Amino acid sequence: MFEGQIVGPTSLAIHKDFIYAGTSGGAVWRGNLRTGNATRIAKINNDACEKKPWDSSLCGRPLGVRVDKQGVLYFVDAYLGLHSIHFDADDRVQLTPLLSVEQVGGKYMGHLVLDEGAGSNGGHMIYITIASAKRDLTQWTAMVIEPDTTGFVVQYDTGSGQFAIIWDKLWYPTSIEITDDRSAILVAEFSSRKVLKYFIKGPKKGTSEVWVENLPGESDHLIRSADKTKETYWMPIVNARNQSKPNLLDFMSDKPYLRKEILDQYFAIGSRLEQLGQEYGSEQLEKLGFEMKTSFQFYRTQIGNNYGLILELDANGNILGSLHSTNGVNSFISEALEGESDSPLERILYIGSFGYPYILRLAIRKPAADLASSLMAGGSARALLLNNDPMSLAGSTTSRTTIGYSPIINPTNTSPLWQALNSTNLPTSILNTWSQFHRIAPFVVSRQK
Repeated sequence: MFEGQIVGPTSLAIHKDFIYAGTSGGAVWRGNLRTGNATRIAKINNDACEKKPWDSSLCGRPLGVRVDKQGVLYFVDAYLGLHSIHFDADDRVQLTPLLSVEQVGGKYMGHLVLDEGAGSNGGHMIYITIASAKRDLTQWTAMVIEPDTTGFVVQYDTGSGQFAIIWDKLWYPTSIEITDDRSAILVAEFSSRKVLKYFIKGPKKGTSEVWVENLPGESDHLIRSADKTKETYWMPIVNARNQSKPNLLDFMSDKPYLRKEILDQYFAIGSRLEQLGQEYGSEQLEKLGFEMKTSFQFYRTQIGNNYGLILELDANGNILGSLHSTNGVNSFISEALEGESDSPLERILYIGSFGYPYILRLAIRKPAADLASSLMAGGSARALLLNNDPMSLAGSTTSRTTIGYSPIINPTNTSPLWQALNSTNLPTSILNTWSQFHRIAPFVVSRQK
């Protein structure tokens, strides 16, 4: 979606018929989900960005985007901090800076979540991740290799304008979400491959615990799903791998001297190449030097892989299912945001990345167990077994299938779709929708037996 109109839609938010995205070049865009047109609604970079677009410190980089129930947009820029965007009666944009990175003592503001109405005077409480207190976004790869443990969480009250640091010593916190009961926040630590839970209310207030750990790669934006029947979350995994195929980052994990030496050498060589590029007027050489001194070139060639993975987790951090892109087309995913579907038999994901020149829209069929539960809850239809019902294969020896979504299931002899829930047949249009294969081709699924 919006191909050729946007670049690098890292974070997404939906309100009514519009999807909002923070993109490269220091811009926030609004896309119309009905027409497919996108409009830039905010630009916070400077003129130097046009000459060196690879240097995000010159351009700004909106990394976290959220919208409240009234349609007010909030976003955090890695360098320029927290902002809000209001639309007046004529749909004109009112951009307001709220909190700078320098005010909170950070170098790199990463993500945010809203606790609507929890602030003073009817305002919101906004929780913000500061990825690092000593490195900015251009040095994110060094933060992973080092690793950097100076991240922290800021609590900002929109009603009073006051803020406080509530949690520190985090390992590159890339995203933040709030639980359904609003008692805790969930923070994904990119470098430690964990998600931590910090209690903001109740008897455990001020304490934290591990929500999920030993993830099969580094995690990015953890986002609440659109499931209204149960509390689940979508989370992409960068550089997915397992114990049989560790990468160089895993090899260096217990070798601090080696990690420091690599960072130092790449910085020295890269700085010199960047200088030579400037002296000889070579943009290509200058860009190479920049990517080397920031360790991005090392990370991309020696650590990164093209395996795309998105997990769905329940309220306790248990993995429910997964989406896989094995051929490298859909990799380095930063966020999977679930939107409303026109069909009760499918789920719609909008997928963003730090580098995509578009937003991916992925339609995945609901597992049969979810369908049966939904039908029972509605009490208005009878579930019928279809020839291509994936759950009817439960208990078979098939370990890989081209289904859009892989639920983690307990094998049974019968599918829930065998069960007659009442005497009313599903409409033909719904049956046709269910029988179709809705997915983006590169995504396949590994099913756990």
